[in-house]
Amino acid sequence: MILRNFIYLDLKMLYEYLSSFDQNFIREKSIEKADREKSIGANKIVTAKYGKTVSEEKQLKFLAEEAASFQNLYNLIDENSLLQVIEEMDDNLWNNIKRQQIIEGLVNIELPKLSSLTEAASEFKPMLDLISSVSDDLIIDDKTQAGLSFLEMFNDPQKGLILKMPLDGYAKFKFYGAINLEYLREDRSKLEGEFTVIGKIVKKIPKGKSERISPLQTIFDKLSYNKKAKQKTKQIKLPNDIEDKIYYPAAKLDILAIYR
Repeated sequence: MILRNFIYLDLKMLYEYLSSFDQNFIREKSIEKADREKSIGANKIVTAKYGKTVSEEKQLKFLAEEAASFQNLYNLIDENSLLQVIEEMDDNLWNNIKRQQIIEGLVNIELPKLSSLTEAASEFKPMLDLISSVSDDLIIDDKTQAGLSFLEMFNDPQKGLILKMPLDGYAKFKFYGAINLEYLREDRSKLEGEFTVIGKIVKKIPKGKSERISPLQTIFDKLSYNKKAKQKTKQIKLPNDIEDKIYYPAAKLDILAIYR
């Protein structure tokens, strides 16, 4: 058995995968759903929704159950030859990686370039709103206020956080994927560095191609209401200091877990 310190564990994905091996699994887990939801995020207490905190003892119990469920799934996919553990990499090995394959590897996680900027904007704007509510004096002008509101759009937890994950020791080969912030067990600032990741390959970038993984294009698409406007936003060249692109060889992951 491997001892793991989870920094991220997607419980929804975990239980869906387990249910594919055991059809009764989801029905059994639904009995625990209310209590389980209280513990999502491990150390994060969902007081707003439930009106009371969950005891530390119960949190530890949930954490132990979640770790045991993950180990159960890990054993199942390993026993059924569905898991590929990446210990080394070259062009031939990369070409043998296929879509829908479950991989586990040591990576160096990099946060998106926009991440710190948008997080700061989200923390700063409510302070300005509070000051404005008790004072008639404008702290910032309308254009700056609009800019902060625009940046806030990128910090929506529902959109997740996209991670770049070059393989440790083989940085030429990269994975990327979004995590659901609801299942993040530590502050996002602690995500950068060396971790083990496990997930399913959902897309491989073709040779000679690249993909923009910045959330800017998604926002532009939502703001553009006609075909002509959408075409123009696709032609926008972002500054190098905030542009996030990933190049071949790279693959997109549905990330199940990140741990040490």
